[in-house]
Amino acid sequence: MGVFSEMRGLLGGLFGRREQPAQVDFPLELVQHPADISTVGIDGYEDLVAAARDVEARGEDSPYFDTLREAAHDGLAFDVPIVMGFDDYPPEDRILRVQVVGFQHDVIQRDGSKAAVTCLARHAMPVAYAMNEERTNEGGWQSSRLRRFHTRFLMGLFPKSLRQAIRPVRKATAVGMVAKGKPDMVVTTDSLWLPSASELLGTSLKGSGALWARSDWARSGLTAEGEQLPYFRQLGVSWSSWDKGSQQAAAALAGRNLTNGGALPLDTAEGELLWLRSSCLANDHSFLCIDSHGRACEGLADAKLSLCVGFAV
Repeated sequence: MGVFSEMRGLLGGLFGRREQPAQVDFPLELVQHPADISTVGIDGYEDLVAAARDVEARGEDSPYFDTLREAAHDGLAFDVPIVMGFDDYPPEDRILRVQVVGFQHDVIQRDGSKAAVTCLARHAMPVAYAMNEERTNEGGWQSSRLRRFHTRFLMGLFPKSLRQAIRPVRKATAVGMVAKGKPDMVVTTDSLWLPSASELLGTSLKGSGALWARSDWARSGLTAEGEQLPYFRQLGVSWSSWDKGSQQAAAALAGRNLTNGGALPLDTAEGELLWLRSSCLANDHSFLCIDSHGRACEGLADAKLSLCVGFAV
């Protein structure tokens, strides 16, 4: 598990702010898709929101329909200013790099329609959290303290115009231990969420040797937690082997595409972990995460780990 330095100040004491490095330092430069968001006629998140609303209202008749579809295919990125409220936060902690990873992918809770675009942070929020105060995954993502309380705080860090534009969407997550029977599927409504294993790595667990994916019931639960996000799918990220597949997912978060199973050039802090919302179905005390080397692994539920949050507009 990651070892975090001593926290300073009120926010650090309450929410587990990390000192140095300021963030999980995934490289921010796009490698395979170097397009800038301005090249498709959208300059920043406010224009993206406006285009999304037009597509939501007019569908294929919108002049932005193809633009946003291409943005999701290319994994276009943009910056979102975040307000930490403390002067000692360095400037790099006040900008969140976000990537478009899906087009008409997530279902809006309100009416069952599809949100125009799905976005995922390219690097971690400047605050670390535990899933729960105690070492338990009972109730899964739905019942986790991180979801019930801390996502509200994180939402408040975003600009008001973006908060108002975010669509609450439906997210499926497996709950329960396979040793006690087939896991249940629970659908939550989330404005901010963490990706599941299947949303990053796909729904085929063929070749996965991880303990938490060996049984048929574990596989059936993990593969039902949402279709793979289109950006990761078109990059060819898969569970061809659990090690390689999760490395590809971490690479895609960094705007990179692994080829020929090459090494993953991540300059992350040793021991840093990124939470997934998927429970570890092999036990009652862990959730799944991606480690600092880009490998899928388990994280104890009471450990303070990093977050790459997602949202839909």
